[in-house]
Amino acid sequence: MYRLIRNLYCTTFFNAKNMAGEISKIYEWSRRQKLFRLAEAALYALTNIDSKVVFNSIKENITPPILSKILAIASLRLVNHFNWSDIEDTLIRLLEETNDSYIIHNIIDCIYQAPDIKTTSKLSILNKFIYEKDSEITTRLAGILELHIDHNVLEGLMKFYPSSTNDKKREILKIINHSLKNSKIKNEPEIT
Repeated sequence: MYRLIRNLYCTTFFNAKNMAGEISKIYEWSRRQKLFRLAEAALYALTNIDSKVVFNSIKENITPPILSKILAIASLRLVNHFNWSDIEDTLIRLLEETNDSYIIHNIIDCIYQAPDIKTTSKLSILNKFIYEKDSEITTRLAGILELHIDHNVLEGLMKFYPSSTNDKKREILKIINHSLKNSKIKNEPEIT
């Protein structure tokens, strides 16, 4: 099986469109048989061959409940090959529903590459920031909020500020300070 996996990875370096059907069958079969490393290799092999199949597979792999952490992370690493608006809702739903730190970190990486985020997505990220216990994830979520802050996010941060931990208070103040310096938000009341 190791050789098959290695050969599938090698197909990413050349045009293997004539092998699309076989690689798709390998992907589907290995996913059903829970041979996730083989399915991951087949998914990567398909990226240069059939983007429609890859897109559908990515959406399937990141739609909760997650069948395979391996395939979910592989799919998240391929998200930037597709239009953000087509996959945003699925990614945000996964962010809301998962507690797995590896998956969350990969979702955050995807969001950092997003050109723009819908207001509902920003509020979901804010909600995850509020309830997240892992300080590394909290810091990274704060970075996203800092990049995509708007009045709705600011209002949520201000409501949460009095009851938040000292670490989260520091992150909230950094977000607001950065936003004010970059003129993203003007004439907002002070937090006391």
